[in-house]
Amino acid sequence: MGEVFFMYGLYDQAISYYSKSLSLNPHFNNSQYGLAKTLIVNGDFDDALKEINAALKIDAFQSRFLNLRGLVLLWQNRPDDAIVSISRAMRISRNKQKYFYNLGVAFSQAGYYKQAEWFLKLSGTSSIDIRNLFSLLENSIRSNNQQQINYLTEKIIKQFSLTYIEQYLKNMRHDYRSVPISSNLISPVIYQHIRKKVRLLPNASGMPPDKKPSS
Repeated sequence: MGEVFFMYGLYDQAISYYSKSLSLNPHFNNSQYGLAKTLIVNGDFDDALKEINAALKIDAFQSRFLNLRGLVLLWQNRPDDAIVSISRAMRISRNKQKYFYNLGVAFSQAGYYKQAEWFLKLSGTSSIDIRNLFSLLENSIRSNNQQQINYLTEKIIKQFSLTYIEQYLKNMRHDYRSVPISSNLISPVIYQHIRKKVRLLPNASGMPPDKKPSS
């Protein structure tokens, strides 16, 4: 039932349900995970971290809790600690690839740009997922790789509508369901690229915008 509340965005009800479940069985793993996940989406990072650490104290080899811990640490601007937690989750899990994206973002935030690019490109969604493309772009901005900045910006603008890009940039500022991405870094680059393309477009007469047809 808690997962149903979560899916419909009824986070207060989900927290209440999971908390009640844990009061009956403090070591019920799924409820503890559900509660931690819901607290993160609600922005209650400190409380989420308490739940995660409590679960890991019982069993330190739970990859999903280690990954969730890394997510919280990234939102708390602790990328080096996040790298440790997510890397451990990856080593434990049989499906290592599902942790590549989070680990790539953590490396980028910590300033390890080559490692970040490697993991982000291997995460398997770079060509279809706007969030992954934004993370690659952010990493290129942080590392001042102008060639990659131009390439990724062009790819994003070609692949997605401007309305979708704007809406996504707006929503992701407080989207705690995934790792943080800096819209403050990305937005100026995207809009500068768009303005540059618009200036190069011909007007209705087919003449460049700074010229007029001779009479």
